[in-house]
Amino acid sequence: MRDDVLKELEALIEEGKRIVASFKLEEWGNSSSTFDEVEVQAFATLAVSTIERIASQDSNFYKHLPKKPDRLAFAGPGDNYIPSIAGSLIALRRAVDGGLLVRLESRIRGNVYDDFLGQANELLTANYHAAAMVLIGGVLEEHLSKLCVARNLTWSGSGSLAKYNDILRDKLYDQVAWRRIQAIADSRNDAAHGKGAQVRPDDVIDAHRYTSRFIADFPS
Repeated sequence: MRDDVLKELEALIEEGKRIVASFKLEEWGNSSSTFDEVEVQAFATLAVSTIERIASQDSNFYKHLPKKPDRLAFAGPGDNYIPSIAGSLIALRRAVDGGLLVRLESRIRGNVYDDFLGQANELLTANYHAAAMVLIGGVLEEHLSKLCVARNLTWSGSGSLAKYNDILRDKLYDQVAWRRIQAIADSRNDAAHGKGAQVRPDDVIDAHRYTSRFIADFPS
């Protein structure tokens, strides 16, 4: 994924450099591009949406972009929108190459986990413990799969919570943790396959606490 993002940014950077170089100073201090207005607008739209998608609107790469002028191919004095976009792309490319994307993915994934675990807690409060168990097991399964991928650990066939747990045993955590995760996997399977009556609310509460703590102790 990182290589694909770098290639995407590099292509946009090269396009941005060509457009910036195309601006020529004219009479009265104005400047204009030899590129068509539509081409410049298309580049700006794609570049800004790419910056937003990769780094988010909360990032400095996005926040530091100046206000977009009405006509990009006919920039007046002080208009630096296209050069600013090109500069942000270059800075973002360096950040991604330095590991920013990995940190962003981890942060986004953490927010998703929090959302699902929050939903599971609401289900528990409403006495839907079987549904909560399914959510908790799903979060833990996804996290274990990311731990395997991060360590280049592979498996045959489709993945599962129990399979990831077996792979990580003795490589990341001990037998005690393996047993606890296997118990969550068993309860999740019961809850998901019509055996919710066998899942005790206290066990689901404990699974919720354990999963939250495990994700914090073993970040992906």
